[in-house]
Amino acid sequence: MSVSTRTVLLVEDDFDLRDIMQDVLEGEGYDVIPAHDGRQALLYLRDQSEPKPDVVVLDLMLPMVSGWEVLVAARHDEALTDIPVIVVSAAARERPPGAAKLLRKPFSVDALLESILQQLR
Repeated sequence: MSVSTRTVLLVEDDFDLRDIMQDVLEGEGYDVIPAHDGRQALLYLRDQSEPKPDVVVLDLMLPMVSGWEVLVAARHDEALTDIPVIVVSAAARERPPGAAKLLRKPFSVDALLESILQQLR
């Protein structure tokens, strides 16, 4: 399957960082669904009319609903448990339970791309 058919749900409240990551991912051929908080991410994930993303890139420190809450909700919803979640955080010291990977901020573009590729294999 080509990268262009892969969708990333990108959940990041820092507009500039989200914009940069979205540009990089789209430049690599990914379809990107941006979300600026955990509430928006959960609404998208639970919307049965929307296709499920192939991977979620999730910040933990989010307004409205935290990334921690999104991760817990995704791991307890049968329709979402198979979607790998890459956590991006400056606060987390180790990979949170239920996350496929932790990328500590600041991280390189190469680390982000490689982490996503690892989850899509």
